Amino acid sequence: MNTSAAIPKIFWPAHLCSRHLRTGFIIGWNVRGFTACIATVVSDIELDHLVAALESLSADPQFSDMNKACGVNPVVLGVAIVPFADGMESQAVANSNARLLASRSLLEHTRKDNLWLTIEVKPTYIPSLESLHCCGYGYNNFSSEIIFYKQPDPRSFQFLSLDPLILDISTINASGALFDAAMSPISAQRRTRSSMGHSRSFMSSSGRTVMDDMNVTLQQINSSYKMENAVHAKAKNLLRRRARSRSMSEAVRESAVDLSIRVRSRLSITATTLWPMIQPFTIRPIMVILFVLRMLVEIILWSLNWKFPAWAFNGIAIKDMTTTGQQIDLRLQQACFWPWQYVMVRKRAWTNTAITRAQYISFYNSMWLVANDIIIGLVLGSFLISNNKYMGEVLQRYDYTVDSISAVLEWLTSKNEYPAGLKLNPELNPFLGQLFKWLIELWA
Repeated sequence: MNTSAAIPKIFWPAHLCSRHLRTGFIIGWNVRGFTACIATVVSDIELDHLVAALESLSADPQFSDMNKACGVNPVVLGVAIVPFADGMESQAVANSNARLLASRSLLEHTRKDNLWLTIEVKPTYIPSLESLHCCGYGYNNFSSEIIFYKQPDPRSFQFLSLDPLILDISTINASGALFDAAMSPISAQRRTRSSMGHSRSFMSSSGRTVMDDMNVTLQQINSSYKMENAVHAKAKNLLRRRARSRSMSEAVRESAVDLSIRVRSRLSITATTLWPMIQPFTIRPIMVILFVLRMLVEIILWSLNWKFPAWAFNGIAIKDMTTTGQQIDLRLQQACFWPWQYVMVRKRAWTNTAITRAQYISFYNSMWLVANDIIIGLVLGSFLISNNKYMGEVLQRYDYTVDSISAVLEWLTSKNEYPAGLKLNPELNPFLGQLFKWLIELWA
């Protein structure tokens, strides 16, 4: 046994501190060293079967983004010993735990795994690290830190992060820093795609890229809910398949299922054969039309964002000359960005991070704003069209929009040098008055 200079740090989910916990294997992540984040404890399953289930989950494309965010794939980190259980005698529980600790597979993993923990849950439901093995070497005389965390629920958009949530995803780059405020909207919209990288890293003194431990640990905590549910579901399916006996009725049902599978496979083969013949006449014309539309939109966006020389209009962009130009530029950029953003939002292989939540909120928030503009515009438009005569009479009756303003302008631009004691510019006053009266006559 060796003495550990490093202090093991165990992140333990608080909901496991309950009387329902049973002796089982610890599932979690270990980036390096003696720091481990625990996701769950799985009971009533053989160790080799659990390892196979974890390898299957790690190979699943739905968990690819989560594995990338967590830095490493989830593994079996050790065993949790619970010396008590409801409805069982203490001696029976002790015998079961002793058989588990003496099993050949557990001893083999203790010798070869990078990190193997043996945690005992006290009668107060508080875990205590009893032994620690690293690549077969056991450590003693060590102190440990167990940090309890409340598992974030992604269904309620809960997650942990060191940085505040930035809803404007166009201001985030791959490292989480803010873009230059002078960046053009087009380049910001295009570079937003790089913001979906999850792992944050920095360079060590030796030039080796090292992942930020704290950020990775928080990502693992954010992913613990999804990992716990997936592991338990995988373990239940595995146990159900191994424990199920094949009766006559099940054999008949399985044969019917096999028949339906064969029929579906034949139909899928037929569809697969016909699809290459239909594709050139369906998908390709649509792709060509979308490509042409995208090119036209890019040309319009480039034109709207083109800036005058510094000596003309102070070098502003064409879109900044009118509010209409700004609205057209904004809507066209949204039209180009929404399809890709929708694919990211609807992607099943999500991980619970601040960037993905900001992506979700930004997409549906912008969709709601556009829908809100359309709804309000249609309501007001239909109201004005249906009540145009009445609204005209009201406006004419109260005389607020045309006659009153025209009368005030006439009074201000009269030959009276100081109307109401106001000292106005005698040259600029008539020009502005005539200009505003012309605008009123034009729109009235």
